Amino acid sequence: MPQQQPEVANVPATWSWKDCGTDDFAVKVTGLEVSPDPPEPGKTLTLHGTGQVKSLIEEGAYANVLVKAGYVIILKKKFDLCEEAVNNNFTVQCPIEEGFYEITQVVDLPQEIPKFKYGIAIRGFTADEDDMTCLDITIDFKQPK
Repeated sequence: MPQQQPEVANVPATWSWKDCGTDDFAVKVTGLEVSPDPPEPGKTLTLHGTGQVKSLIEEGAYANVLVKAGYVIILKKKFDLCEEAVNNNFTVQCPIEEGFYEITQVVDLPQEIPKFKYGIAIRGFTADEDDMTCLDITIDFKQPK
């Protein structure tokens, strides 16, 4: 019996985000925009984020990222934030001093994205294991009914 392939999205997605951190977190995300908005399969996606760093971010800071499609875990990974900043040529590099920042990153979305609602949970921690940031992002590539 042939294996059935998941349906793929060919229409723009809906998306939303929220900063789930508290006032004592080291980073407060104040804005997150995407272009095109909404994200489209097969297109280049530009992410633009703004936020406030309230305490020094040093080598050893990391983020646990969990991506789910429904109840299925797609990705569960720990990212070294300073290493990722270097590898992806971010304009902001460690150590990151207190202040307000803007970051823009470009990502190529695949043409064929399975039609699911994806949840992305990002939990960041400082090198001292203090809470750094908390973001919840939802991207829905399902066809409208």
